[in-house]
Amino acid sequence: IAETTKKLEISPTGSVRSRLAGATDAVFQNVDSYPNPVDGVFSVDVELKESISVKVNVISPNGMRMITPYETQADVIHHIEIDMTTWSQGVYIVTIEAGDAFETIKVIKL
Repeated sequence: IAETTKKLEISPTGSVRSRLAGATDAVFQNVDSYPNPVDGVFSVDVELKESISVKVNVISPNGMRMITPYETQADVIHHIEIDMTTWSQGVYIVTIEAGDAFETIKVIKL
């Protein structure tokens, strides 16, 4: 039975990231997100260990999907921008998936 460990990381910018060790560590090299809190455009820079596409999804504080989930072209470096300007205040969940691995980022919208 494989052992799974959940990591919780708080970056210097205040982003809270949650991820499962194992598959995630094997795929993601680095994930930076900014600004957090945000009142306009939220950015995520993803660096992967191999060239694959990533899927992006955002869930609102009341559980609604805020964007149509989309998939980027296969690459090692991804820059993602999410315009949150017109969204209500609250905590949003941004999920970045790459293969079987994922990163979850809690974003505070002012």
